[in-house]
Amino acid sequence: MPLYGEEVGLDSVGGVLGLYAGLVLIVRIVGARLPDALGGRVSATIALSCGAVGLTVMAGWRSIPGLVVGTAVFAAGMSLLYPALMLLALTAVPEHERGSVVGTFSSFFDLSQGLGALILGGVAALGGYRGAFAGGAIAAAIGVVFLQVGSGLKARGAAQPAG
Repeated sequence: MPLYGEEVGLDSVGGVLGLYAGLVLIVRIVGARLPDALGGRVSATIALSCGAVGLTVMAGWRSIPGLVVGTAVFAAGMSLLYPALMLLALTAVPEHERGSVVGTFSSFFDLSQGLGALILGGVAALGGYRGAFAGGAIAAAIGVVFLQVGSGLKARGAAQPAG
């Protein structure tokens, strides 16, 4: 199977990887306060939506500009995902448990990155890179749905009196 860069006519994807890394750094620095300002759920929804859109662009727009645009949108989302999800985790627990939450969340986030790469590698082996990008987009979209459904359930539960 040829590399995705080769499929779209790119000799090397080094520049695209550099774009991804640079944008992640810039967005993390410039947007460091966005999760605090917008809230964890909104920030995570934006991050996952950007991830889904970026991956969809890479799956569907098979060209060098498609790869660059998709990577830029994906990078913007992924740069804010960890801080947004960490904020959600920290605001859901009492202050004395936050140290444990940081360690537990970080461990499971890292685990998800490793397992996700293995799963999408299998998808790429079966369906090519477009299939892996589409699979990642679907996973990100499911994450958005979980955020919305979970916040709706929490809001309904908080509105009802205990007992």
